[in-house]
Order: sequence, then C-alpha cells, then structure tokens
Amino acid sequence: MLEQQENKPTEKEHIIDDVRSYFLKDWPEGVHLEQAYLHIGMYLGWIIEHDLYSEDFEEEFDVQIFRFKKRDLSCIIIGELWDGIISMDQFCLPEGCDFTDYYYAGGVYLQDYKEVFHCNEATMFDVEDSWENYEKMILKINERYEAWKAGA
Repeated sequence: MLEQQENKPTEKEHIIDDVRSYFLKDWPEGVHLEQAYLHIGMYLGWIIEHDLYSEDFEEEFDVQIFRFKKRDLSCIIIGELWDGIISMDQFCLPEGCDFTDYYYAGGVYLQDYKEVFHCNEATMFDVEDSWENYEKMILKINERYEAWKAGA
C-alpha cells in the first residue's frame, strides 16, 4: 500500500517579499498604499520581460503578461495583480529561481532600488510609477543579472 506523502514546501518555495509587511510598519502619511506595490511590480516586470516565470504562471496570467509587455499595465498594477508577493513558486525555471534567490532574497535588489532612486526605507514609496523609472531599474537589474550569469 502506498503511503500518502505530505506536501511540504521545498527550499525554493517561499515568499521573499510581501506587500503586507510594509502596511504593518508605520506607513508614511500622505503616501497612497498602492506605492507599496511598485518595487515588487518592477521586479515582476523584469521577470516577465525575461520570460523567467513558470508555465502555470503564464497560463493563469497570459493576458496580463501580454499587456505588460505592451506597456499597457504599469508596475504597480502588475504588483497588485500578483497580490504584492514575490515567491519562488512564480519562477519555476531554475535560472529565475536561482537569480531571485541571490538578488531579491539576498537583499541586493532593495539596495539597488534605493541607490537607483536615491531613496531610503522612509522614502522608497515616493518613487513615481513611470516607464522611465522602470527602465532605470531594469538597467541595474540587467547589470546584476549579467554579472551573476558570468559567475561574479
């Protein structure tokens, strides 16, 4: 008789960032809550443009992926559509998981975000959701990605 195995998450199946954690802190007065989704949406946008997401992710969100690539959905909207969460199960491709683990989970992404937009923990939600700002951030992510692939 076969024993039923528990569905235990693997090491790669975990939440790396969750917008709710920012809401639980002292939220800056006068800043719209949607701003908490921006840095998450920028990273998801980069993942989308590099096709590093799983087939399941694509099947469920194919229209949104298409619309983002056409610049019809902003980074905040993309972040909101995925509930403001960065998790490894979104990136079943090994390369996407490994880079996300190194870059985002390792804290490098948020350091880069703050550097690119000249902000800190208190002002990171003041960044404008614009394609110009997205382009600035993906240049930095691309630089890190290429260095990571080269083994640096």
